[in-house]
Amino acid sequence: ISNALNVTGSTTLAGHLDLNNKMTIDPANDVGAAALTITNTDTDQIALDIDASNINADVIDIAADAVTTANVLDVTADALTTGAILNLVSDSSTTGARALVKIHQDNASAVNASCLHVVQDARQNGSEDENLAAAVFIETSVATGDTALLALSNSNADANGPIMEFLKEAESSAADDDDLGTIKFVGYDSADNDTEYAKILVEASDVTNNDEGGKMT
Repeated sequence: ISNALNVTGSTTLAGHLDLNNKMTIDPANDVGAAALTITNTDTDQIALDIDASNINADVIDIAADAVTTANVLDVTADALTTGAILNLVSDSSTTGARALVKIHQDNASAVNASCLHVVQDARQNGSEDENLAAAVFIETSVATGDTALLALSNSNADANGPIMEFLKEAESSAADDDDLGTIKFVGYDSADNDTEYAKILVEASDVTNNDEGGKMT
């Protein structure tokens, strides 16, 4: 198809479609189904492949400003083994300061909105080499790695600095000497074994209401 294709009703394509122009899908308000459904049964082929030559325009632009209680993007991948849900790679040599991923909560009134929430339902039991020793793993392999891998910044013109908080939150289970947080310093020994050389441990020595106490070792 070399001209624009406008689909206003229900259309099913069972074969291959070559489209050399713009395609518009405008379903009726009461269609009762997704505006576009792709069903791929060829298990070793990509279901949706976008090959873009864009330079100064977005490749994918989603405007979902009417969404309230649904998710703008919803992905499940329950059969994963060695694959991943998301793989983002950039091989650009540009040296200017930039971010490959940016999450921006842009409304000052949304005081209870988290920019990122990571939930790990499995207890990690692998080594650092396998990236399984932490729910979030940050890694660098550069030879001159003398800058921070994780930096916290407060750019507000006030007297407050950035805060890092370790939160032990299990209601109705607090007990004396509970561990509240640990910072471990781990490196290889001469036989390339992961070795804990030092750690900072903070405990709740007394959890009595109005008489709480803690200790650091």
